[in-house]
Parts: sequence; C-alpha cells; structure tokens
Amino acid sequence: MAETPADQTGAAVIGATGATGRVIARELLGRGVPVRVVSRSGARLERDFADTPAERVVADVLDPAAAGRAAEGCGLVFDCVGVPLGSFAQHLDITRNLIDAAGAAGARLILISGYWSQAPAGGAIAADTPPKPTDPYSRVRIEQEQTAIDAGACVVILPDFFGPGAGVSVLNDAIETILTAGSALWPGDPRAARDFIYIPDAGAPIVRLALDDRSFGRRWVLAGSGVTTPRDALLLAAQRLKRRARVKRVSPVMMRLGAMIRKDVRLFKPVYPIYNASATFDDDATRDLIGDWPRTGYGDAIPTTIDWLKDRRR
Repeated sequence: MAETPADQTGAAVIGATGATGRVIARELLGRGVPVRVVSRSGARLERDFADTPAERVVADVLDPAAAGRAAEGCGLVFDCVGVPLGSFAQHLDITRNLIDAAGAAGARLILISGYWSQAPAGGAIAADTPPKPTDPYSRVRIEQEQTAIDAGACVVILPDFFGPGAGVSVLNDAIETILTAGSALWPGDPRAARDFIYIPDAGAPIVRLALDDRSFGRRWVLAGSGVTTPRDALLLAAQRLKRRARVKRVSPVMMRLGAMIRKDVRLFKPVYPIYNASATFDDDATRDLIGDWPRTGYGDAIPTTIDWLKDRRR
C-alpha cells in the first residue's frame, strides 16, 4: 500500500461531531495519527472528544478563512459536514472552501458523501454507477462530488447509516418510533431490498482509503451490514423490544398530502422515489484496493442501536 504521510502531519476532521466525523476521528486516533477535530459547536467537541488527545477547533468552514485555519498544517482533510435539507446547497460552498484550504495546506481531501447522487439505480450501486440528477439534492451532490474529484480528492459513498451516534438516520428514526409508539412508518417501500451501514463500522475502511495514495481522484463505495429490507430490520427491532409492531408504508399520496402541511415532509419529498426503491451496494472495487473490514450484522447492530436510543431518551 502506498500510504500518505498523515501519520506525521496529522488530519483535520471537519464536521467531527457528526456521525461519520466521530468514527473517522476515533479511528485515526486509534492509529496514533494526530487529529484536529473541527465543528461549529465547542460544546459538542467537548462532549465527543474531551477524553481524547485530539486538538479541538471551533470553526464555520462556510467562511473561507476559517476553512484555511482548520486545514493548516494537516496532511489530510476529511469533509464530513452534514447540512440540513433546507440548506443543502451549502455543501457546494463548504467543499469548495475545503478544496482551497487543503490545497493551501498541501493536504489531500476526502469527501464523505451519500448515494443519492446515484439512485435509484435499478441495480447495485458501484463506484462507476453513473450519477442520476433526479432531484435538487442529487444535483448538488453530483456537482459537489465531481468538483472534489476534479481537485484530486477521494470521494467515499455511503449507504444510509444507523447505529449509536447517528442522529440523522431514517432507520434509527423508525426504530425509535417502534420504541415509543409500537409501530413504524417507512417513507417508501418497506419491502424493497436495501443495505444500511452500521456507523461504527465505517471508520476503518474510510481511513484505509484515506491513507492509500491510489484512492484519490475517484469515487469509492462502501456496502454495509448486508442486504435486507426496512421491514425485516424493523421487525427485528420489534422482536428485540418484545412488541408486535406493524411496519406501515408512506404511500405517494400520503407523501403529497403531508408535503402540503409540513415543511419537513416537503423537504424530504424530492428523495421519496429513492426510498420507494431498492438501494444495494457493490463495493468489490473498494475491497480489491484495501481488503475487507469487519461488518456488524443486523442481529448485533440493531440491539446495540436500541440500547443507545433508550439511553439518549433518559
């Protein structure tokens, strides 16, 4: 493996208090890499990293100068920033700022992205699956990813994630509904084949890609815990909770009506077709490059997720 010198110069994890940022930072720290964790919230940095030697920096990387300071002196810069759907286009400015910041620092950029840019695919999503501009969010992601690739970045595509620490997760949300109400609504077809990545599993392969010179200038896909359906995953959660839960489908009509009266539904509506279809992943190319990595099956991951959701409510 041709490795980067990040173990000497360190890494900046931007958006470090989000689900992917936390696991990436922890993986780097476990390897002995000096890590700078960056977030807009000092309180969240304290919450997540007070027990680590990570350098904590409060910065809003929508400001180019702040982005430059966040990347300064680092060999790798991870763009893990999550943006609410109502501000989704900010992804473009953030990534452009981090491209410039990484360039000024002599660092390499790793962009963590989702699969919306390539879905619905009609088959397993692979690194070479052509992008599909089907909605405003996918168009933003396509431009963001291509801008990063053109700048020589490594772009990592993830399935929907779930598990401890995943604060924005459709599967976590549905499991929590079973926990509180005894049934779950799925925003699409609950019987469509899908793969979900257990977020604690994501750090190792992302860092392996980041430390390999051959990964830059293209997309890579990570598959998750295996192909299942939302219904099966949620019934497994119900079984763990000893509840006879029903998994209900949000139909297209329900989605249209909901969008008329609720802003959150209106913002989600453009990606409803993605959740009304299958979403499976082919990461053969990734495994050919870096080898396989441990993956937690749903039978272990969902109970751990339930325990975390319960703890969060206390």
